[in-house]
Formats: sequence, structure tokens, C-alpha cells
Amino acid sequence: MCSFRIVFSNFLTTKHDALSGHFRFFENMRIILPCIIVTHIATSTLSYNASPSSMVANRVKSVNYFISRECNYKCKFCFHTQKNTHKLGLGKAKLGLQLLQHSGTEKINFAGGEPFLNPELLGELCKYARQDCGMAVSIISNGSLIKPDWMKRYGEYVDILGVSVDSFDPATNAAIGRGGDTDKNQHVNRMLKVRELCSNQGILFKMNTVVCSLNHDEDMNEHVSRLEPYRWKAFQCLILKGENAGG
Repeated sequence: MCSFRIVFSNFLTTKHDALSGHFRFFENMRIILPCIIVTHIATSTLSYNASPSSMVANRVKSVNYFISRECNYKCKFCFHTQKNTHKLGLGKAKLGLQLLQHSGTEKINFAGGEPFLNPELLGELCKYARQDCGMAVSIISNGSLIKPDWMKRYGEYVDILGVSVDSFDPATNAAIGRGGDTDKNQHVNRMLKVRELCSNQGILFKMNTVVCSLNHDEDMNEHVSRLEPYRWKAFQCLILKGENAGG
């Protein structure tokens, strides 16, 4: 019997603390982008000087770090439609992780865009966050660019790998914007390979699904049982004017 958790949430409103194993919901979750990560944490750090009690209240326990907004897919519901190639270099990114560590961060989640478009940067940040900062490390990816060599080199520094699986039907995936045209759509096969790579490296495999008009009535039970994610997270699509409205 397959055992996993299913959690429903809205985009931009859910943060997962891997250390406690529970989902926490926040009214005003902040998405920390590379361009503002240092400023945000420096401001938080200064506030710690007030009193010991305020230090505990202001700690940034869990952070989503968007390496860049670059992506190789064109999912119609995605709110990251205003893409650019901006990203911090490794040195500045490590400085940001140091500041997060000093602010009490215990878990870092690398996302995008598609983080594996920058595999070397992603790998070195995972290594630094885990090895030097003592953080739990997770990645959210569409799964299309994860290679065995990367997993062998950096897999030991990753605790959780979440992949986006919105459908197990090639035509539906193609209509959503995942993985090319209908005849050549290989998204599901890629997910099975990623699942195997995670098993080989001892990485927890998580599955994310965005429920939309194209997949809301699809029965995924058989395929999800094959993948055996330790957690299955379902999102409600959030429409943002100027981003994915009309998609």
C-alpha cells in the first residue's frame, strides 16, 4: 500500500519546514529573490539587537531561494512569466546563505525558474548550505534537466527533491506546457528516472501538482503509487494580473 501525504494550498502561501515534518501556513509569506536576499536578512539581523525574545520571533526559519527566473518550460498557469537571466554569482550567493544562517535559518529550498538550468551554481550552493551552514536542503524542479552525474556529485547534500507532475497523460502535459508537443512528450518517463535517482542517493522524493482546468478530473492513483512520493503537494492555481492571467 502506498503511503504519502496530500496537502492542498495556494501559490505563495505555504512554507514547509522539513525539520518538523509539518506544513505551516502564513498570511504574508515572503518570496526571497536573489536580488533582495542580502538586504532582507541584513534588516532582520539588525532587529535582533532589541531583546532575546524578539530574536526568536524574527528568525527566518525556512527560505525559498529563487536562483533565477529562467525556465525551459512554458506552463500556462505559471506566475513567473516575466523571465530574466539575473542571478547572483557564487560568492555573493554564499554570503546570502551566511546571513541566513546567522539569522537562524534551518532549511533552504532552491527553486526558480528551473534551478537545474544553472547546475554548477545549484550544486555548489546545495553543498555550501548543507556542509558549511548546516541547513536542510531541498530543491523544486520540473525534473527535465536532472542528470545522473549531478546526482552523484551533489546528491549527498540534498535532503528533499520535489518535482512538478501535473498530469500523467502526454497530451495534457503538452497542453499545459510541460515537455514539448504531444507525440514527443516524455515528462512522465523523466519523472520515473528522477524517482530512481533519488532512491539511489537516499533523497526524499516529493511531488507537486497544480490543479487546473486541464487535469482536475484526472485519476492519478495508479501512477502516483508507482512513484511513491513521501509527500504529494497539490496547489490551487493563483491568477496574477500581468503574469499568468488569460493563460
